[in-house]
Amino acid sequence: MKLDAESEINILLDAMQEGVVEMDADYRVVRFNKVFAEMLGLEAGSIRKMSGLVLSNLLIPVEEADTNTIYSLLKTKEGAGSGFCQVQSSRNEARYFKWSLKRIQIAGFEHSFLSLSERTECFELKAAIYSQFEDFLALLNHRLRTPVIAARRIINLMIEGEFGKMTESQERLSTILSENMNEINRLMLMIMDIYRYRNSTKNLNFGTLPLESILSKALSNEKLRGKGPPINVQINCPPETKIKCDENEFVTMLSHLLENASKFARSKVEVHVELKNEEKIFISILDDGKGIAEPDRKNLFSRFYVSSSDGKYAPCTGAGLCLCAEIAKAHGGAISCDSAPEQGTKFQLSIPIVSC
Repeated sequence: MKLDAESEINILLDAMQEGVVEMDADYRVVRFNKVFAEMLGLEAGSIRKMSGLVLSNLLIPVEEADTNTIYSLLKTKEGAGSGFCQVQSSRNEARYFKWSLKRIQIAGFEHSFLSLSERTECFELKAAIYSQFEDFLALLNHRLRTPVIAARRIINLMIEGEFGKMTESQERLSTILSENMNEINRLMLMIMDIYRYRNSTKNLNFGTLPLESILSKALSNEKLRGKGPPINVQINCPPETKIKCDENEFVTMLSHLLENASKFARSKVEVHVELKNEEKIFISILDDGKGIAEPDRKNLFSRFYVSSSDGKYAPCTGAGLCLCAEIAKAHGGAISCDSAPEQGTKFQLSIPIVSC
């Protein structure tokens, strides 16, 4: 008797000694085997809730690029890949595994499977050290904020003339110093937000909001007014399209992506908004800049990574895109980048919509 594809997959999953989960093209869980359920400590009642869960809500990368590597492999349809990840069990215990992505042809169709193998003690130690570093960074950031705020206040009082009239040279230097202090404060706030997102302590105020109004707020960002090339917006979705989001965080994410595109564009920036499958909205932000080389593209969403391929200093913290990826993940979405040298860059955000 010839088995259908569903039966073949179920038999394959049951025969595997590793924890295996099948995913669709949108990184959502389709099905998984008993070993996978046991690894996560899932009970009968919670197994059903796993179906349709987005991969980014399941795997937490310990190596910064691991989850982005999974997305890249799925998106580009490469054959295989591997890395390490943290999985939160149903008992809120952090467990660490090695993952590998495999593609198998079944009944003429290609299926994507993510397998998890048992954790190792040395890797748990590495993960613990990484976690301690994050805690130290958050504490250091918190302690630095008070003196930074005080310094900003003193510089502003100097600029306002509270300590007497300054020379033209002193005013210019004070203004530069003020701008740098503002940038330091901005970086510290971003570091704290990244830490809160990764430790699930970031407070989000979700609401159901029209997509067009959120885009409008991001485009009205002061840093974009009268600076850089014009931004052309093309919206290909119903005007009543809504998303569930924290408005401030979502606008922050879009604003940073727009600022980034505006900074590197030569003559134009485009924003394309498209609804696909009546389930997801895709927001693409394109520039016609010099593009990003492959080695840099792999690390774009890693914290503190700054490209130096042109050999020139750029006023960049290396935390913005990392924060954008965390915000997208918290909203059930993902960010990807498509670029090549001298061919411009496209950042694409995918986010679920709210059904009317």
